[in-house]
Amino acid sequence: MLRMVLGWAWTYVIVAELIGASSGIGHMITDSQALLATDQIIFGIIVIGLIGLSERPAVQVPINRRLFPWAQLAMSMRPQGPRRVSSTAGSSTSGASTA
Repeated sequence: MLRMVLGWAWTYVIVAELIGASSGIGHMITDSQALLATDQIIFGIIVIGLIGLSERPAVQVPINRRLFPWAQLAMSMRPQGPRRVSSTAGSSTSGASTA
């Protein structure tokens, strides 16, 4: 839930900056659009994307650990994959004794 809300918040920040900012990345993108400077528009989009990607490890992970400490414990107790049944359990005894 927190991840979803932070994603929405980031989207609203970007939209607000694109619409009403007089400086910043959104303003640069808007000015570049008017001047047909496609390279600056793409650069601005990439910068916004990189900031969004870096937001998860920098913000969400510490907040999740602080607000939901039991989730980390539950993740460590979870089985790590499908259990495999050993096929050697019954093959060592063939019925004949070796003395």
